[in-house]
Amino acid sequence: AVGNAQTRAMLAEFEDAHQQLDAKYQAGLDVFRSSKGEDFAKVDLMVKGQDRPPTDLIDTIVSDLQSAYAAKQARLAAAAVTGRRTTVVALLLTSVLALIASMVLSRKITSPIHVALRRAEEIAEGNLTGDEMAVTSRDDLGERALAVNKMSKSLKRMILSSQDRTAEGAGVSEEWDADSVNMTAKSEKFAPQ
Repeated sequence: AVGNAQTRAMLAEFEDAHQQLDAKYQAGLDVFRSSKGEDFAKVDLMVKGQDRPPTDLIDTIVSDLQSAYAAKQARLAAAAVTGRRTTVVALLLTSVLALIASMVLSRKITSPIHVALRRAEEIAEGNLTGDEMAVTSRDDLGERALAVNKMSKSLKRMILSSQDRTAEGAGVSEEWDADSVNMTAKSEKFAPQ
């Protein structure tokens, strides 16, 4: 089916011209037969150049159809290029979004690990005065943070207990020293001179 109204009109005009040409050729053939082939010059004059208008019309129609086909192919090729570009842009955007999402997820996972590591390093250096780590999850990372907090508390208790015992021991030692001094003084008092 021809979609262009102008081309359809030219096709209708071609059909009319072709029917007229057919009628002229039929009339020429009738004259040729009636003259028993002897009056071919008269028949030639009847049909000479009569085929040019329908031929020109069909040539124009074919040219127009070829141009329309080429234009449609060009539009399809342009649409294919646009489709490829759209696909490439979509893939690039998806890749960038995936990269950003992986970076955010990676930071969410590694940030608590770094906090726990810094706190463990502080404890290893003897700093037990730091704040407890905030535990925001119940996963492996949260359990690690709880363990570091527990370790810090336990070490504080051990050190305080050790300090208490040392202070106690120092007090007992002072008492013994005092007792020893008293005994020495008393023994010197009672000792023969």
